[in-house]
Amino acid sequence: MKWEHTFKGIVALLVFVVIGVFALELKKDSIRQFFTHPEKSCTLSGSVAGFFDVLNTPLGAQHKKEVVWRATTPEGFHAVLPLLQVVSVVPCMWQSQEQATVVLRAIRLIEHNPETSTERTMIEVNDFSLYDKPLFVGRLFERVPRWYAAPAHVTDPLFENVAIRTDKELAIDIARVPQHIFHGWTEPQVEALPGMNYVVEVEAKITGMARLQIGIDYWRSIGAEDIGWKEDCKETNHCEGYLSDWFGPSPEREWQTLRAPHSF
Repeated sequence: MKWEHTFKGIVALLVFVVIGVFALELKKDSIRQFFTHPEKSCTLSGSVAGFFDVLNTPLGAQHKKEVVWRATTPEGFHAVLPLLQVVSVVPCMWQSQEQATVVLRAIRLIEHNPETSTERTMIEVNDFSLYDKPLFVGRLFERVPRWYAAPAHVTDPLFENVAIRTDKELAIDIARVPQHIFHGWTEPQVEALPGMNYVVEVEAKITGMARLQIGIDYWRSIGAEDIGWKEDCKETNHCEGYLSDWFGPSPEREWQTLRAPHSF
């Protein structure tokens, strides 16, 4: 009878919808696990893994967008330096030809006076082939099972073919060590004045799966020893200022001038 066919059609449609919703939830769970356990993304095939190319924020990142903890120099701190970190979108490379490189042409620390809106450059490194101060140095930290889970590698990545000096530039090839974070900064620190803002400006070329984040650390004094980090900045010699958004591949592999934070 006609009503029987209609009833069967409705039942079939409901079953189809239920199966579709169930499948969608399973897919959501599968995708979600890559964000909570980024290392699981390495089990995917190279063809499927291309999905991650479009992500601007690396999987498992501690800070997914710009965060400013201290816009001006905190009490008890009298020095500052610019820093950056380079990672791949995911902690693995599926194919040997996969690219994940950040080339640095310059890094600057700029003092911004919020009252007069004037600026002056405090630090500029624009020749990474030199060993004179200010220097740019870096270390590799673990990314898996969690970011900065262990102390830095004792070996300087500049001698591990991860950070390679090319003419005056510095190429950081994070594809060689996708389960690590390249954390770099300038030495020595420079004087930080009360009430001033400090801007980081970087000229960089970002390729493939690489992502870049920039920021600053305040220090008790110029040359203060690193005795460990604490979130509240008490009983430690350095204190986080801010971290930027994540920066992705350069359009047509052109140089980008990146600046942070947005607020000044």
